[in-house]
Parts: sequence; structure tokens; C-alpha cells
Amino acid sequence: MATLSSRVAARIRELRQEKGWSQERLAEVAGMSRDGLSRIERGDRPAPRLETIASIAAALGVALPDFLDFSDTPSVTRHDQERFRTVEDALLKADPWLGEALGRAIEMVVRAQNEVDPQPARATGRQPAPAKRRR
Repeated sequence: MATLSSRVAARIRELRQEKGWSQERLAEVAGMSRDGLSRIERGDRPAPRLETIASIAAALGVALPDFLDFSDTPSVTRHDQERFRTVEDALLKADPWLGEALGRAIEMVVRAQNEVDPQPARATGRQPAPAKRRR
């Protein structure tokens, strides 16, 4: 289950990357150190203060209530989904059986996560391939 800190971190990273900003640029606009922003974005700082989150949201041009509205945020972030797809695609090219197995494993993890955190999330955006036996 995604924690508030991990969702805040993912939201900051996503919005910062959409703007094409570096961590240094966002930290400068938000009036904080790059190291502090980096720790928040990595999740190394478990509970950033609301004032800090408000400064970051304002720097990104997002109202705080909108920034903190996670109702449409899947437990598995877009960044994670892209990484899953990249790994799965590479494995499908190298070893189709292994790539399909990874796709099925990711789907099982997402389903299990959704049982704990019922927000919809799809790791790969694809339907799992039918099971094949390796000979």
C-alpha cells in the first residue's frame, strides 16, 4: 500500500518532470535546498511539513488541495508502469517465456496491492498473456 509520503514524492517527481525542471530548479523556485527536495522526492524524509508541501505545490503552479488529491492516483505510479513495461519488453525480446512470466507476476502483485488499497492500478496496461509451459 502506498504511503502518503510515497504518493507526495511521486506527485512531486511527476509534476517536476512534466515541467522539464531539475530538482535544483524546483528547489530554487520553492525556496528550499536541493538536498531537502531530493530527500522528499526519494521518500527519505518520511513526513514533510505541510508548509513545505505547499511551497513545492505553489512552485509547480498547482493548488495545494489539487496537489493532495490522490483519488485518481493509482497505487503504482506512471513512472513505475513505464519501468515495468521497459523491463517486460526487453525480456520479451530476449526470452518470450520470461517476459510473459514477468507480466503475469506484475499483474498478481498489482491485484494483491489492490486488495489492500482498492484504488485501481494496472502495472503494464496489458492483459496478461496466457500461461505457456517451458519445454
